[in-house]
Amino acid sequence: MIGKFGKVYNSLAIMAAKTKTDVSDVTSGITTLEDIALAIVIGIGVVFFCFGIVELGGAISAHDSTQQLSGIKRMIAGIFMIAAPLLIALFT
Repeated sequence: MIGKFGKVYNSLAIMAAKTKTDVSDVTSGITTLEDIALAIVIGIGVVFFCFGIVELGGAISAHDSTQQLSGIKRMIAGIFMIAAPLLIALFT
């Protein structure tokens, strides 16, 4: 009886040694999703920045200080969104 259990344990040890215990398969999927999300944020940031430039230009030509402030705020928000991946890497 002991010999049979010894063979079972030996075969389990061999099977365990052959299995891959790496978590890179799971983390690579998460990293891919993170990269996609950050690319979307950067794209939206570029749109905000460009729209802020257009809004600021229109406000300067119309001499409207309220729209000038709004355009500057949008440009700053776009810069923060463009720099989001760097900021995340800085704080993590």
